[in-house]
Amino acid sequence: MNDFDVNIRTIPIRFQKFIGLKQQCEAILRGIGFGKLPPELISEIFIHCLTMPGPELKGSCPFFLRCSHAPFVFSQVCRRWRTVALSTPALW
Repeated sequence: MNDFDVNIRTIPIRFQKFIGLKQQCEAILRGIGFGKLPPELISEIFIHCLTMPGPELKGSCPFFLRCSHAPFVFSQVCRRWRTVALSTPALW
């Protein structure tokens, strides 16, 4: 079996991992009332996200954790996140 076949067969497993991560993030955000956090703390969380290792996908990390994309991804979530992301120099 070549690498292509192996990669194709692992797609459902990787997809389920991403679904699980998404559900965990949603649960955390619902539980703590992320919208109630001060902008300074949200900014620190964004900066911390840049240093987190990505899911194990042959050593690659998701695009949203790459420093060059982070401010753009964060700023697409909502108006408040856009304001915080654009006003956090460490993201740029």
